[in-house]
Amino acid sequence: MIGGFLDALDRGVRRSYPLVITLMLTPLGGLALHIPGMGSIAPPLAMMSLFFWSALAPLLMPLWGALLCGVLHDLISGGPLGLGALGFVITRQAALMAAHMWNVTESFMALWRGFSLTCIAIAALSWLIAAAVTPAADGGSLPPLAPVVVQAALAIILFPLIAVILYRLKRFFGGS
Repeated sequence: MIGGFLDALDRGVRRSYPLVITLMLTPLGGLALHIPGMGSIAPPLAMMSLFFWSALAPLLMPLWGALLCGVLHDLISGGPLGLGALGFVITRQAALMAAHMWNVTESFMALWRGFSLTCIAIAALSWLIAAAVTPAADGGSLPPLAPVVVQAALAIILFPLIAVILYRLKRFFGGS
């Protein structure tokens, strides 16, 4: 009786750890680096984790999990509700496409390429949406592009480090 319960609990933990890790990284992404002349820039740690797990263990990172992480990101960041959620859902779908097109389980470079392209696309989309909703009372000026570019570059540069940590967690929890 107790052994069956513990086995079920173990299976549940092993199935939920990618989502739990990504949810835990979401508030850490709010720890911003202050870069002179650009303000605060936070590496999108949750997006890195989401892409990693969606590409390598898609059954363990469901679409609703990506949506949940995105809504939590929006609530923590204070940004427009739904923008982060949209970005996270697109990230998950892009990871699935990258996994299908480039066999990311065989090559880290393929995984990194997929993340890099996704990161650039999400950054461009975020900037375009911000530009579209910038109030005309602001003189019609566009939001600065430099912070978006630096954040995307920071994410692309840090992805290998985060991926190594996530690979080790994957191995620890029984993934190959």
